[in-house]
Parts: sequence; C-alpha cells; structure tokens
Amino acid sequence: MNWDLKEHYQSGLFASNSGQKVFYTSKGKGEKVVLLPGLMATSYSYRKVAAVLSEHYQAISLDWPGIGFSEPSIHPYSHRYLATVLAEFLEEIAGEEKVHLVCHEYAGSVAFLMLNQFPEKVKSLSMVSCFLKIKKYSFPLPIKLFRIPLIGFLFSYLFFPPVIRIMYNLFMQSFSRPMSKEVAQDYYQLLFEGDRKKYLVSMCKNFDRSSHAQRDMESGIKKTVGLRQIIIGADDRSENAKQTEYLMEITRLSSVHIVDAGHLSMEEAPLSLAKKIEPLLNSMSRNKNKKSLGNKPWISSQPK
Repeated sequence: MNWDLKEHYQSGLFASNSGQKVFYTSKGKGEKVVLLPGLMATSYSYRKVAAVLSEHYQAISLDWPGIGFSEPSIHPYSHRYLATVLAEFLEEIAGEEKVHLVCHEYAGSVAFLMLNQFPEKVKSLSMVSCFLKIKKYSFPLPIKLFRIPLIGFLFSYLFFPPVIRIMYNLFMQSFSRPMSKEVAQDYYQLLFEGDRKKYLVSMCKNFDRSSHAQRDMESGIKKTVGLRQIIIGADDRSENAKQTEYLMEITRLSSVHIVDAGHLSMEEAPLSLAKKIEPLLNSMSRNKNKKSLGNKPWISSQPK
C-alpha cells in the first residue's frame, strides 16, 4: 500500500449499515457534501476533490459494499439494493440533516432511486457523467465485458496494474492526463485484489434496465426539491449527447457544465470539478461569504 492509499485508509471510518461495515472518509467541517463513486471508482478517486471541498464543507465519500475497504454484502447486488445502502448511510451520518450529493456515473442511478423514496434527505444534486436512459446507455468497454456472464468474471482476472493502466487510459481518462503506474497499483488493490473483483463484476452485471426502474429514477429526480446540475468531461469518450439531452429534459435544466477531463474528472481535474460544484453548494448554503475554493490544493503525502 503506497503512502497516499495508506493515509486514505487510516483517515477513514466505518458506518454500520444493518450490521455491515461501509468504509467512508470525512474531511472538513460545515454542510455535508457526499461524494458517490461510479463503477471502476472508489472513495479514493475523490481524495483530491474532498481535500479542496473540505476548506468550506464536510466532504464525505464512501465505498460501495465489497469495493475498496467496505465489507461485502450478503445480499444480491443491484442498484436498488445500493439505493437502500445509501439511504441507511445518510441516515447514520446525517440523521435529519439534508446533504449535498455529488454522483458519478452509475452512482447517479443509485441516487435517483434513493431520492424516489427519500427526497427529503438531499439539499442539492450534482450529476457528474451520469446517465438516465438506462436501456440506451453504452458503458465503457471494460464494464461492457464485465457484464457478459462468465466471460466477464474471467476477464477480471486479467486486471493487474499494467492492464488497468492501459484500460483506464484508453477508455476512462483523457489522453492528455494518463493514469500513473502508482495510481494503477492503488486501483488494483481497491477494485481487483482478492475477492473484490468478484463484487465489482456483480455490480456491473446486476443493473435493472426495466421500464419500472426507469420510471422510478425519473420520479426520484423530479421529487428533488433542491438545485440540480449536470457536469460532463469534455474528453469523456463514453459521453452521449442524447443521454445528456434526456437528463436535461427530465431535470428541466437548460445548460451543462464542462470540465476539461475524461470520464474520471475527479482524478484528472479535481480542482476544476470542485469549482464547478462550488457555486451550487454556495447558493444552497447558509454562509454565502466563503472565499473561493482552491487556496489549499491537494498535495500527495508520498515521499519524493
């Protein structure tokens, strides 16, 4: 475990969702901003964004069950099940206090279903590279392969750090900001080491594409009372204009914020992403006189 990943783990906490331990990190003080990772990402992916947001807010990020440092689930994986995990997590860390949600990709689908039942838990919603038309969404190639029965699980055994680096650089990140060897090693430990690969593949496969799920997701967005925004990466090769247009139509938004990054904007452009999130947080915050974010940028603790 390198220094950055070790520090991430040591600074973390565990919530107990129905007896199951869910790992999360919490940095800073103030209104709670909960950062939700998509597939092929973990709470560690938000380490730099959390460091920036923690200047004015309490930045919280979790690992889904079986991923990263969280315990595996005894229940079958589905985004409906993860919506229950999210609701219980928010209840434990925030009680009746409303939180700001930042969702990346697949986490948006989880959050939309949670909001359909508990819209009162959320104060604002930032959707980063999210999708809504679930039958039409085209996952990045590694996830597509993980979704194939049996072949997907066998394919996961090929994901050692060098392969992870190639796959992320080809399909998940922009060519101008390739993943480093050190970060690829971290992602291997968090997503593919030991039984983690099994749970990641299960998450990729068990996705409800029914019209019933589609209706509930749309209903969840419409029930959200707070402000909402869409953020996409300018170099996101999995981004589909029709997906974004449909999400804009359902959320009743007229514009989209662009970040100079690929699919994993939290890894590539954490300061830019934080500054896109900041105005929405400030508009919903009690303290509207905060200084601009980015005065204390994230610095790696790893010795040079």
